[in-house]
Amino acid sequence: MLGMGRVSFIFQIMYASRTPHFTECMLFSGGAFIACCAYVVKGEALIYRQALFDTIACVAQTTTIAPNLRALYRRYFGFLGLNKIVHNALSIVVNVIARAQQFYFPKKFNWEWKLEMLSKKYEKETVALCRKIIMPGMQVIDIGAHIGYFSRIFSQLVGNQGIVNCFEADPENFELLNKNTKSLSNVRLFKNAVADRDGTINFYHIEESTGCHSLIAPASDSRKITVDAVTLDSMLKNGTLEPADIIKMDIEGGEPLALRGMKKLLTNSQNIQLICEFNAESLATGGVSPQDFIALLESFGFTVYGITDAGPVPLKTLMDKNLNEYLLPTGYINLYCRKVSAQSSFSLKTEENMSA
Repeated sequence: MLGMGRVSFIFQIMYASRTPHFTECMLFSGGAFIACCAYVVKGEALIYRQALFDTIACVAQTTTIAPNLRALYRRYFGFLGLNKIVHNALSIVVNVIARAQQFYFPKKFNWEWKLEMLSKKYEKETVALCRKIIMPGMQVIDIGAHIGYFSRIFSQLVGNQGIVNCFEADPENFELLNKNTKSLSNVRLFKNAVADRDGTINFYHIEESTGCHSLIAPASDSRKITVDAVTLDSMLKNGTLEPADIIKMDIEGGEPLALRGMKKLLTNSQNIQLICEFNAESLATGGVSPQDFIALLESFGFTVYGITDAGPVPLKTLMDKNLNEYLLPTGYINLYCRKVSAQSSFSLKTEENMSA
């Protein structure tokens, strides 16, 4: 019979693992089953029932997906040295999910990075905001589209009447972006950097990363290549693009260059909304201070908000409170910029109710 301690543990597992997301449910059940099979093959002296309980706890290492389960795993079974078996099982399950979703990843990605994107937990605060501000029929521009994580989400949100224009300059990322969006008829791809001038430009490919490539020469080791650059203003002028409703931009410190190349677009549109990364270190590498970057955004008539778990909050309020508390683990925060005249389907936090 099971002791009261084991029964209590089972109820903790049931509570911690409850989730409405199909992907996560599939992960937990599939990972537990595969890991249990591994125990049997290895001839470990564990009965099936106990192996099932233990491997469900092991699957709890999904840090961003189920932190409660990870805590339980560490508490009850962290000493058993099961990580290798669990990691192999999780890799198999996550790869099956990726294949089912037709989502392809860089070889450098481990199972957890893949799962974070497959379950749409990566930058979940920004994803939640996008679901509120992007409407069917909108024109969205994705600058620094990487492998298509946000592009795929945008495609669903704008629907058949909308368009998502994706820009990605890195050759390796562009290849995956193409594979991940080729079935989406409302997505258009451009193998270009977005900058402050048209023509060829230096681009720095970071060998140890997939998401840190930039127009700005980094302090870390990189491989310099040349890529074709465009300005959004020139693409609007020649008719390649139509005026955008939403622009999302994440180009590792190259944001000021891109902004200078879309002056007319940003100035002439009173309803345009912008989401961009705010990384003080990357900006400083390009010779731009955080204050100058915010001033540049405000010069286009934007009010600037930080995207937090609580939703968009005025950046000034966050800075007054201590911006570091709101930074994501890698040291940045995404910004939401909109003009006073911009229509929105939801209300934003104000300085007054934040300080209340």
